[in-house]
Amino acid sequence: SEVKGSVRALSKQGQVEESVSVMQESLAIARSISDDWLKSFALMDIAVALSKQGQVEESLAIARGISDESDRSNALRDIAEALSEQGKLEESASVMQESLAIARGISNESDRSSTLKTIAEALSKQGDSVLSEKTGLEIPQIADRHQCWKTIAENTCKEVGQQQALQQV
Repeated sequence: SEVKGSVRALSKQGQVEESVSVMQESLAIARSISDDWLKSFALMDIAVALSKQGQVEESLAIARGISDESDRSNALRDIAEALSEQGKLEESASVMQESLAIARGISNESDRSSTLKTIAEALSKQGDSVLSEKTGLEIPQIADRHQCWKTIAENTCKEVGQQQALQQV
């Protein structure tokens, strides 16, 4: 995370070449990590940082190379959120669909539940209430589903106001 902070600081200062160099070094280090769990998190951070710098294709390539399905789906979700924040809504929707497809295929119920929950919440935050609710219904574990619906309700209230949210329900 120190490297990610350095990259952001360098990018803000306009030192793009140095930022790219640090990012490439970070990527090489992350790929050399032997622990899959730690490697996944390092690659996720790098992929999201690259997407925020506008390097979407490289970002997606890194995310798609993550071996753990849940981590891969989460990285793609984070990239989709970054794209949405940049106003790249079509790209964001496409990447979010890819994240969702991966999440649906996760065999471990707990991981699938958690991943679907975070996707549904992200979709709700982006204002896609239909897909958010549909995804929320796919969450297999009740505790995750309950928390998801709570977050969707809170996001809906923020977006359209409490009275209109109650009318929608």
